[in-house]
Amino acid sequence: MVRRIHLISDEVTKQLSTARKDFVWLSLTMVESTDRQDTSQVFVFLRGINDNFIITEELFDLESMKSTNTGQDLTESVGHCLEKYLVMK
Repeated sequence: MVRRIHLISDEVTKQLSTARKDFVWLSLTMVESTDRQDTSQVFVFLRGINDNFIITEELFDLESMKSTNTGQDLTESVGHCLEKYLVMK
């Protein structure tokens, strides 16, 4: 089961990497949530629009917060996601 999840994740990453080359506009959306063990998580969604106004939106990354969920912690989590995006380029 875990192997399938990784395969799906890799495929979505490849598709997103291909699609982002055509993006004219790009935005990030962040949603904070708490799981059953009271661990805060940040979901980061990537939305891009190409020349033909085709919108692509995918879950870009999920970051677990270590202990607190202050504004600085949220900013750092999104920063980690952006670093992954730059590596993906």
